[in-house]
Amino acid sequence: MDATEQSLSQAFLEKPEINSVAENQLQTSALCSENREAFRQAVSSALERCFFYKRSFNIYGGVAGFFDYGPPGFAVESNVLSLWRQHFVLEEQMMEIRCPSVTP
Repeated sequence: MDATEQSLSQAFLEKPEINSVAENQLQTSALCSENREAFRQAVSSALERCFFYKRSFNIYGGVAGFFDYGPPGFAVESNVLSLWRQHFVLEEQMMEIRCPSVTP
C-alpha cells in the first residue's frame, strides 16, 4: 500500500468522527440560539451600564432606533467612521456626501 492509499484509508476512518461532531452540533443548535440570546442581552446590559449607549428619549418611553452615545460609545463611533472614511474616501477615491438621517 503506497502513501496515497494510506492517506485515503485514514480519511475514511476519520469520516465517522466528523459526522458525530456534526450531529452533536445539530442537536445543540436550539441551546446555541438560547445561549446567543442570553449573551446578547448580557453584552447589551453591560454596554448600557457603562454608558456606551442609551435609548434616546428614554424618560418618554424611548423611540425605536434612536440612541444617545456616551463618551466611550462616541469614541467607538468616531473610530469606525474614521476607518470607513480612510478606506472608501482616501483609498478608493470616492466622494463623501452628507444627507439627512431622518426623513418625513
